[in-house]
Amino acid sequence: MAGVIAAVCNTASQENAEEAEQELRNKDAKLLAADEKVTLAFRNRGGKGRDSFVFTTTRILVVDVQGVTGKNVLYRSYPYSSVQAFVATTAGGIDADSDVVVHARGCGPLSLSFQKGKVDIYGVMTFLSAAVCGNEKLINTSGVTYSGPSGGASEGKVSQLVGYLGGDAAQLDPRIVEQQFRDTVGVLLPGETVELAFKCGRDTTVLTNMRFLQVDVQGMTGKQVAYLTLLWSSVSAFAVESAGGWLDRDATMILYTNIPLLKCIAQDLRKSTADVMSIQRFFSDKLLGAETMGAPAPIPDRMYGVADQSNMAADFFTGDSRQIDAAAANHKFHTNPPILQNCETVEMAFKCGRDLTLFTTKRFITIDVRGLSGKRCLYQSIPWATVKCFAISTAGTLDRDAELKLWTDIYFDPPPPGSDEPHPEPGMSFLMEDFHQSRCDLTMMLRCISARVLKLPSGLPLCPSGNPLSPELLRPTPSEQVSNISAVASWFTNDNFEVDPVSVNERFHNGVAFMLPNEFVVKAYLAGRDMNVFTNMRVMIVDKKGLSGKRVEYRSFPYSSIRSFSMRTGGSWDLDAEVTMDLCNHWDMSTVNIDLRKGKSDPVALNNFLASYVIGDCNSGAGGGPVFHPTGGSLSPPGAFLTWLEGNSYEIPASEVERQFQTSPPLLLPDERVRLALKSGRDMAVLTTKRFLNVDVQGLTGKRVEYTSYPISSIGGFAVETAGTLSRDSEIYIYMHVFYARMLQAKKVTITVAKKKCDVFAAQQALHELGRSVRRATNPAAGGWNAQPPAAGGWNAPPPAAGGWNAPPPAAGGWNAPPPAAGGWSAPPPAGDLGPSV
Repeated sequence: MAGVIAAVCNTASQENAEEAEQELRNKDAKLLAADEKVTLAFRNRGGKGRDSFVFTTTRILVVDVQGVTGKNVLYRSYPYSSVQAFVATTAGGIDADSDVVVHARGCGPLSLSFQKGKVDIYGVMTFLSAAVCGNEKLINTSGVTYSGPSGGASEGKVSQLVGYLGGDAAQLDPRIVEQQFRDTVGVLLPGETVELAFKCGRDTTVLTNMRFLQVDVQGMTGKQVAYLTLLWSSVSAFAVESAGGWLDRDATMILYTNIPLLKCIAQDLRKSTADVMSIQRFFSDKLLGAETMGAPAPIPDRMYGVADQSNMAADFFTGDSRQIDAAAANHKFHTNPPILQNCETVEMAFKCGRDLTLFTTKRFITIDVRGLSGKRCLYQSIPWATVKCFAISTAGTLDRDAELKLWTDIYFDPPPPGSDEPHPEPGMSFLMEDFHQSRCDLTMMLRCISARVLKLPSGLPLCPSGNPLSPELLRPTPSEQVSNISAVASWFTNDNFEVDPVSVNERFHNGVAFMLPNEFVVKAYLAGRDMNVFTNMRVMIVDKKGLSGKRVEYRSFPYSSIRSFSMRTGGSWDLDAEVTMDLCNHWDMSTVNIDLRKGKSDPVALNNFLASYVIGDCNSGAGGGPVFHPTGGSLSPPGAFLTWLEGNSYEIPASEVERQFQTSPPLLLPDERVRLALKSGRDMAVLTTKRFLNVDVQGLTGKRVEYTSYPISSIGGFAVETAGTLSRDSEIYIYMHVFYARMLQAKKVTITVAKKKCDVFAAQQALHELGRSVRRATNPAAGGWNAQPPAAGGWNAPPPAAGGWNAPPPAAGGWNAPPPAAGGWSAPPPAGDLGPSV
């Protein structure tokens, strides 16, 4: 009977891993890498089906047999490095299966069903935890305790009942919870420690040094239990909300992610047993870096800004923030409430009514004071690494408020199911705040954010998190340069052509002074009143708005925010070329288009410039400057190139394609090599050592050609599909971590090749090896992402006790030099309220 149920429900049964590995190698020797081993193997329909999936040492490989004859087979690969979270659910009392849902970036959720009683779901969960969490960057917080209030143990039964009915979780002793988890279900890994734990009814939330673990007990019997594992590296921002007055019993903790179906995880907390400041400190240590100082560092008594001269009525009506003294804010939020780390300092501070905005050395903080008493406060923290694009808009003729805009990699808020609201809300994907321009230093604000978000040409952070900015960046802007920020667009005239970068560089450094000292303009383009500027650190879009043109927006994003870019040449009737950049924001900054006038700009040179900074030596740290090839204004490919592309789908020699793209058009970087090239009609797909390049020939004449580049690091997963009996084509699918604006679906590139004219397993092998090489290069651990488990203890071996990710930062020198010693924490704040105390 169990076999019939498994066949009907299509649940998988475990099979021998060695036999499954041999079967896969017999299908094609290139399906698995030479050093890749199958650890767990399963076959659908209770072990009698055609479909199967395996867990190897590097990925999850799903084999989907289709068609009557079974010759059409789809092989889908999900590397462990792409997994951001997973949910393992045990079987209930009347359920026939247990489930595992894997959330991989760019690939969407993967659902796997297992036969009840035939598969150890806890063993699968433990293996997946080790494979996914084993490469997490561990933050050394040894000796740090995150305890709740001492009065939590004396909570009465009535209070406990009210908290349970309200869904409020009580804080538990983490040592007891860790012992219970190890003795009962064994879901914790060796070396994994529980640092905070909460319980609400039957459900438990556990915060460990490796992950966020949520246990959801379901059903009447409680036999069905869902275990959610969320990696700390997948958390983009966090927030805590304190409880209000005596009628308000619950506090809240919130995590924001860039996973479509898990974009926000919130947990209500019983205020009598949970310390939100301790929870906030834990999140800060995990997402911002561990505490490196035993006591707050001294700073000058007065840093930057002015003493707070509160005008609540004006703030209420205008909603504009004003700049206040950073030293006073720094003093307050190190003491009451203590939301800042000891090694963290406030560099700029702003206030609107009772609410505050802080720019610290590690994050962007908003403090929202709620309720009449002001006791309920929402403390929202966004690490600077989460900010992918930023903009400052000056005030116009009739409006006096400037605007700060931040775009993050957090998902937007989709409308609820069945809602009449047709459009989603930006949520934490896009933030905007108004400022009183005459009472804020916008140029200093722009320099401060630029130094925190931008990166060096080597790809390293310009100013590592936690290190103070130089006094030069935080100096007050001279009065003669304040008005220039609204007049910069009037310095240049004409339309849609490339301008001299030297003159633009001089204006932006001396006229406005919002560019960084070691930043310089490489290329600049005018389009009417607007300007597109490419520096060695970012792309800047200067957008002049309104009839008078006094309102100017400066929008910037680093090259690390670019997930893909493309160049489209001009056609017979359309004379303009176009360069498109896809960013890792999911709101209205997911795509940026720049039109280039034919004969007055070189799109190939701009494309190669982007390649140098996005996928080339400038990004990897091997080089020191851009590498791009001027083409003398030739915007269309030569006729020989179009003739070369004619024909049916088949694989062509990589060396031939490499020679072609080194000269006509010159798209490849000097150290870039072609691994695989596939031609489909006039179009082409090329896999190099740095990117996936898609060539799309458009129009009847074929003069309009689009070249789209996807860095290897943007590939989340891949799949190959063999041709069936009656079909003529095979398919190659590449799942990109590139998303459409305001949509939950990622881009999937499909390559169709002729049957028997291309080895799709060779393409699968090349994608697998290139992905492993990139992950190995970006992971400093020995062996990279593909390191085999240690011999002693296997997957259960604990992480190394010293060095590696847990090594402390250097004590002194460079960016780690301590801030100025003048003044101290004993300096009293200036007059005026800086916000609530907890």
